[in-house]
Amino acid sequence: MKNARQISVIIFALLVLLQSLIAPILLTSDASAREPIPQADIESEAPSYPIAEASFVAELPQTEEPPAKEPPRPQEPPPREEPPIAEEPPAQYIDLEYAYTLFDDIGGVQNGTVGPEEVRLLYQIDDWVHIDTAYGPGWLYMPPPPPPRVALTFDDGPSTHTRRLLTALASRRVTATFFVVGWRVTENPEIAARIVEDGHEIASHTYYHPLLTRISANHFRGELTRTHNAILAATGAEPAPIFRPPYGIHNRMARNVAAEFGLPLILWSVDTRDWETRTVEGIMSHIVDGDGNLRIRDGDIILMHDVFGTTVDGALRLIDLLLEEGFVFVHVSELLESQYGTLQPGAVYGRR
Repeated sequence: MKNARQISVIIFALLVLLQSLIAPILLTSDASAREPIPQADIESEAPSYPIAEASFVAELPQTEEPPAKEPPRPQEPPPREEPPIAEEPPAQYIDLEYAYTLFDDIGGVQNGTVGPEEVRLLYQIDDWVHIDTAYGPGWLYMPPPPPPRVALTFDDGPSTHTRRLLTALASRRVTATFFVVGWRVTENPEIAARIVEDGHEIASHTYYHPLLTRISANHFRGELTRTHNAILAATGAEPAPIFRPPYGIHNRMARNVAAEFGLPLILWSVDTRDWETRTVEGIMSHIVDGDGNLRIRDGDIILMHDVFGTTVDGALRLIDLLLEEGFVFVHVSELLESQYGTLQPGAVYGRR
């Protein structure tokens, strides 16, 4: 028992001694563990494994508020097309008088106060004209002027010569007005019917072609009634509501009776005197003057008679000439209505 106690004391003494020897070592080791390791030592000690490059970079979510959306802007109209500007003025004829008239018609500058002395036309491209005015340069839309129009009228038919005339008119696509006499319509109903079928205008020229100043009102009424019925029977259509007095002569009685029938009196402005000369040259002398100038003007009513072969020849000559000059042939009622509006019964249009 005594020996065991001695052994315990010895072991305890050895442990105290061992602790006193080990404690400084542990304190030194702990202090060195708390000191930062130099970066060079870390890099030298780190393993030399290859580092893979990142294929994408993750972004943190936005913490800022998104900008406010702008209100939609109104859609702008498409840009206005401006007329082209020529590098050089084209060699094109400009009708100055027509340009000034049109310029005033559309208001011009300051309500049409610009006159010929204040407008200078520089050049034209298609339907656009470049102008220079006292108020500055600009473009003026100037479409070409409308073509001149005439009415070709034939009296006293229909006759056998009317057939050839109708064929020639059809080949040229020209329209005309025929003032027919009733007895010839009765004798040539198929020709009268063809006049209507071909799109021409047919109207009364009395039945027997009397001088109206030498007959009574009742006689004149009978002339108009018989001619109207003859045209209706031959063509199946009502005649045009116009009338041409024989020889172009009329008086108050004639105008009053015509008004009863709802008929205005239609005369002419160009007399070819075809019934007098009976030659193509004689007819053309009333169409072209001695200097070669055209006598026909826009709005003219031409008088001819389709009862002569020379009239047909002369008509074709003048038709071809007027077509070359740009004229358009229309019915006489259409021509006059474009000038005067609704034609009044008993009124006289044209001149002898």
